[in-house]
Amino acid sequence: MLNKSTLESFAAPCPKQGKLELVHYTSRAYALEAIFGESPITMEKSMWVYTPYGYDPSKKYNVLFLMHGGTDNEGYWFGQGRYRGDDVQKYTDYGNITASMIDHLIYKKQIDPLIVVTPSFEEEVEPYTKLGNRVDSYFASTRYFWLELRNEIM
Repeated sequence: MLNKSTLESFAAPCPKQGKLELVHYTSRAYALEAIFGESPITMEKSMWVYTPYGYDPSKKYNVLFLMHGGTDNEGYWFGQGRYRGDDVQKYTDYGNITASMIDHLIYKKQIDPLIVVTPSFEEEVEPYTKLGNRVDSYFASTRYFWLELRNEIM
């Protein structure tokens, strides 16, 4: 179990920091295709990718896919989300700790270096907004996200 001082030390910058990058990609809108019976419908999306200090693209790394909850997007885990609550600063600060914590765990050899990817099932394209009921479009996008994860992201 982690104690408070260990948790607080994770928030401090690590001597060896990984790199955080926003990656843009094109994906099929699998949920829209299923709803409208059309194919292909594409959309531009983005995800955050963390690579460890000393990252070597010729080596193999484990990959951790971190998904946000229902109120945010791909930026959640790295303090780059679009949360608009009253406690937005606290929320953003928590997200900023994620990369630092991973850096410290790798630096202290408590985990192997890894890649962390934070995609989003959130769909901000016009056909979704035309569905009317935001709850229906939300559940449609989450139901088919595994196809995007498998076919475009991985």
